[in-house]
Amino acid sequence: MACRAALAVARAITKDNRTRAASRAKPVRIRVGLYSGAVVVENIGAPDRVNYTIVGDTVNICQRIETLGKALDPGDRDVVIQLGAATGRLVDGHFALTKCGLHPLVGRSGEIGILRLGQTRSPDGRPM
Repeated sequence: MACRAALAVARAITKDNRTRAASRAKPVRIRVGLYSGAVVVENIGAPDRVNYTIVGDTVNICQRIETLGKALDPGDRDVVIQLGAATGRLVDGHFALTKCGLHPLVGRSGEIGILRLGQTRSPDGRPM
């Protein structure tokens, strides 16, 4: 579901950027990181200031995969969607995946396999 949602966001951003280009506005560029694992989701905080939030190592890895997108794809893509190799194995065969190799993540030892999701071209021929 996360892959489908990320691709839907990519389509919406690409469509909006075509409209923005027609009015000579700067395009919106985003990166998305996906990773699978356990998380804690609930209302967290003091009684007078509670926030519904998500925490855990999986969340941290996801953010670091998203950040890595800038280094791995500094081009002009509207949306860069990357995921960890373990997540890639869960969705393999259902989505177009491109291997990006092994990469270290800030604050973690070792390297993690990174894949790019849905590398297709928009209707105007630009990478998505």
